[in-house]
Amino acid sequence: MAVIRKASLDSHAAARDVGEDNPARSSARSAGQAVATAHVKTLLLVLQFMLNRQFVEPQIPMML
Repeated sequence: MAVIRKASLDSHAAARDVGEDNPARSSARSAGQAVATAHVKTLLLVLQFMLNRQFVEPQIPMML
């Protein structure tokens, strides 16, 4: 996840470096948003896993 987050932040930094509003800046911002979406999806998968372990798995009887 750290790699994805860094890629998103680097894209937004590149957009800031461009300065004026032009297609290059818009492209960098779009890339940053697209990468951030992948980051959020990863976070949601981790959240789903943790909630499953907290609320679903304790209710499943142990098979001995």
